[in-house]
Amino acid sequence: MVGKISVWATVFLLVSLCSCTTQKEQGDHLVWEKLADDWGAPMEHSYKGSVPQLWIVTAPDINSSLLDQLDPSYLELIRQTDFSAFFITVIYQGQKGSTGYSIEVTDVQRGDNTITIYAQFHEPAPDSLTNPLITSPYYILKVEKPESVKGEFTFILVADGVEIARQEHVIP
Repeated sequence: MVGKISVWATVFLLVSLCSCTTQKEQGDHLVWEKLADDWGAPMEHSYKGSVPQLWIVTAPDINSSLLDQLDPSYLELIRQTDFSAFFITVIYQGQKGSTGYSIEVTDVQRGDNTITIYAQFHEPAPDSLTNPLITSPYYILKVEKPESVKGEFTFILVADGVEIARQEHVIP
């Protein structure tokens, strides 16, 4: 009986240690919320690039390039953010030749000196009805900034399992 308890205790300990290691490798999940997403109807305010792009906003004084890429109502949402407790990320999928594209963020994780944003870039199904129109899908998220998220970080955008953007940014 004592031998069986020792075996079960050893198995429990090994499983516990393995699960702790796995959790550590994944990183800490940050709390975030979607501020806005849009399929990017052609407007005077849209991202004109063809490659995906990632922007980090840590203060209400928004970069002038970003001013031309977002609807003024979304810019106001960003400006109203409490930057002592949050930072903003804006993800662009890049210009597309039709409707039916979109972005879905699934997770935000903090590693040692990294913040990784996991997303899915959705494309229209081959048999779906789309309109031939230049669009520029984007997704704006507000990320909670715990005390551990201060300093210089490498932001990594992973879409559909592939790293597509990386940049350094200081979080005050």
